[in-house]
Amino acid sequence: MDIKFGKGRHMLYRYLPAETMKKKYCEHPDPLFDELTYGEGGGFSDRVRNNVLPGSHIFFHTTIGGQRYIMAHYFVKELVEGYDARHDDKIRENYKNVHIHPENYPEWWMGDYDPELEDEDETNDIIIFGDEKMSLGKLENPVPFDRYLAEKLEFEPYKKITFDIYNKNGKLLLDSERITSATRNPRFITENDVRTILYEIELRNNDVKFNSPQHTKNTPQNKTRFDVDVSEKQIETSIFVNPSLLGNNMKIVSRQLVIPSGRIDLLLETEGNELLILEIKKGFPNDSVITQVLSYKADIENMYPEKVVKLAILCEDCSSKVKNAANASNIAIYNYGHFFEVVPLQ
Repeated sequence: MDIKFGKGRHMLYRYLPAETMKKKYCEHPDPLFDELTYGEGGGFSDRVRNNVLPGSHIFFHTTIGGQRYIMAHYFVKELVEGYDARHDDKIRENYKNVHIHPENYPEWWMGDYDPELEDEDETNDIIIFGDEKMSLGKLENPVPFDRYLAEKLEFEPYKKITFDIYNKNGKLLLDSERITSATRNPRFITENDVRTILYEIELRNNDVKFNSPQHTKNTPQNKTRFDVDVSEKQIETSIFVNPSLLGNNMKIVSRQLVIPSGRIDLLLETEGNELLILEIKKGFPNDSVITQVLSYKADIENMYPEKVVKLAILCEDCSSKVKNAANASNIAIYNYGHFFEVVPLQ
C-alpha cells in the first residue's frame, strides 16, 4: 500500500448526512464527497486551520441504522479561507459546496448573501479540498467503526477510546455509545492510524493485498472459495467483508468483541433483527466450544436485553458428539470446505 503523508496532522471527522442535517437544523449539504470538499465554520475551524496541511488525511464517519461507519476519505490538496473561496470566480464555477455558494442556502447563512457586504474580518470558515487522484472519496462499501477498529487506533495525543465503562447508574455502556461519545468532536489520529484505517478500507472494498479468500467467476452464489490451509483470520475477514455469505441482509455489529467471558469473533444482526454470535474454529472443534458460545450468549443477553440472541459455530466439520450437543442447545453449525457453504440457522 503506497501511502503518502504531508507535514500536517490527520483527522477523524464526524458529520451529519445532508438529510439528517436538513431535518434537525437546516439545509446544509456538507461535506460534498462527489467534489471532495468540506467547509468548517464552527468552533473547530481554527483547529483545522492550525493543523491540517496539504498531504493530511481526513476520514469522515457517521451513523447508519445505529452503527457508526467510516464513509469517506480525503487526501488534502489545499485549504482555502471561506471568504477567499466565495470571492474566487474559478472556485465558485467549479464547486457547489454550501460555504462557497451561501446564496443558495439563506437559512444557513441567516439571510440573503451579498458578496459586496461580506466582511472578511467577521467570517471564520475554512474549506478543505481533497486531491482528486489521492483521495478515495465516498466509499462504495463503508467500514464499520466498531470496537474492533477503535481499539487499534492510537489517536493523537495518545488517548485511546476505552471500553467496558459503566455509567453512574451502573449500566454497562455499549461499544457504540463509547465510540460515539469519544468521537463526537473531531479527533487527531496518527500516521499509524491512517495506515490502519486504509487497510480496513482495502479489505472492505475487495482490494486485498495478501493471500485471503477470494470470489472467483465460477464460485456459486453465497459461497467463497478457500485455500486448503485457510486460517481462522482469513475466514473471519471474508465474512466481515461479505456477511451475506451467512444469509441475506446480515449485518456486522462488531468484530473481536471483548466481553466478560471472552472475545467474540463476529457479532451480527440477522434479517429478523436478532443478534447472531459466530464462533470460528479451524478444522474440527472439541465439545468445549459449546460451553464457550453459551457463556458468550449470557453476556450478550445482559448487554442487549431487548434482543433475541442466537448462536452459530463455523468449522470445517465436527464430530457427532459436538453436533448433538449443538442441536440440544439450539446452536447452528456452519461448515466450510473447498467451498464455504451455509447451513440454515436452527
